[in-house]
Amino acid sequence: MLKTALKPKWLLALLLALALAGGFVWLSQWQFGRAQTAPPPPASVTETPVALTSHFGPYRPLMAEDADQIVRFDGRFLPGSQVLVADRLHEAEDGGERSGHWVVAAFVLADPLPDGVEPPAGSAAAAGGDVVIPVVRGWQESAAEPPPLPQGELQVTGRLLPTESPVEEPVPATGGVPVLESLSVAQLLNVWATDSYSGFVVAFDVLGAAGQDAGAAAAGLEEVWVGPQPPGPQINWLNIFYGLEWALFAGFAFFLWTRLVRDDYRNEQRARLAAARAAGAAGGPDAPSTAEPTGARIDAGTGATADATAGARAGVVPEDQNTTAQEGDDVSSQNLSTQGRRLGGTDAQIRNAAGWFKIAAYITGVFLLLLVVEMTAKYGFGVELVAGGTLADGSSHAFGFVPVDSYAGGFNVTLAIQIAHGWMYVLYLLCDFRLWMLMRWKFTRFLFIALGGVVPFLSFIVEKRVHRSVEEEVATNPQAVKRY
Repeated sequence: MLKTALKPKWLLALLLALALAGGFVWLSQWQFGRAQTAPPPPASVTETPVALTSHFGPYRPLMAEDADQIVRFDGRFLPGSQVLVADRLHEAEDGGERSGHWVVAAFVLADPLPDGVEPPAGSAAAAGGDVVIPVVRGWQESAAEPPPLPQGELQVTGRLLPTESPVEEPVPATGGVPVLESLSVAQLLNVWATDSYSGFVVAFDVLGAAGQDAGAAAAGLEEVWVGPQPPGPQINWLNIFYGLEWALFAGFAFFLWTRLVRDDYRNEQRARLAAARAAGAAGGPDAPSTAEPTGARIDAGTGATADATAGARAGVVPEDQNTTAQEGDDVSSQNLSTQGRRLGGTDAQIRNAAGWFKIAAYITGVFLLLLVVEMTAKYGFGVELVAGGTLADGSSHAFGFVPVDSYAGGFNVTLAIQIAHGWMYVLYLLCDFRLWMLMRWKFTRFLFIALGGVVPFLSFIVEKRVHRSVEEEVATNPQAVKRY
């Protein structure tokens, strides 16, 4: 087979396979490189206070790169907005931990929007209303009514953190103050009935207009300290999946080349066998004996027995002809059909491969249509299909299209469809390759079928044509012995 592989056309095909595999490996490395998101900013950045609106703004979700920053902002507390958040651990003087409550209140920002940013139409900021951010004032052990809010203009310095998920549990009240199970901006919106940032701030310092302390200690609460996230990259599994797919494609390029070379080698073996038989049939009794056993008449034009010829034309292949040249076989013992190429497997194997291809074609085609709809929505209209999560205004989201990057959490259906189609296309290619191998079609047919998984509606059309071709060719061409 080495002699066949050294033909110019297969050397050129090998170079093409190397180029394709190299491209696939580069794409795989690129995806694996993107699989690790950037670590949180270093402490030298997050621990230096910055103006809130220069770092973050309302009406958009708080992403990982926005969190942990210590921010500073001015404004006043909204009267009557205090709530308690239960089950918050706090370090005791003896080093142990106690369970208690965070005291949280709405803080009305004096300048809620970053410079140059216009508020969305219909928002409170657009109508000149209040925009708040939840502020954790301090910690208390009991569920009693917390100390009153400080009055007047204040300056708060604290750590910016993302909203927590809402907890669907009753909201009891103690002394008129609601008690929540989580610090969820979506739930707080229902309590405060005003626009809010999608994150909250744990206050470290609260200063009055004259510089006096108005923080937790001054109010009789215990101070809350939340440190920055530990450093270290995070894994993005979507890119891991894509990296594995490109690695599979790289290996497939070489596997396909070896299969093509092997098929060419087998064709050469069959051609030499046919020539030897033809020479033996035409050479008379003195020629080397390559014909069939005694009693079988040789067809001088093809080298096959007359009985085999008649049987093949009738669609029946004798048992001794039901073989194909494979690596390691004694080619001189093979029989050839007079009806063109021999198929690469039994009828049952071919129909099984065609059945699996049909399933893969329809599933891949459906996911491709869904992907087209999702990509049109995302890049044409700027929306994604999302289930669950929290919107930029802090409200909970159930299911539907939302603007890109305007939500936090939830299940990204658009992303799931991308991943599903990618892996279904891998299955589609494997089914295409198996059927192509058994049918011994030309390589261009394999490529045409492969296009069905990436061109909308083409997989359905291809499947119909493939099914028709399989039925016709199985009925008119002899099958091979069972190979596996």
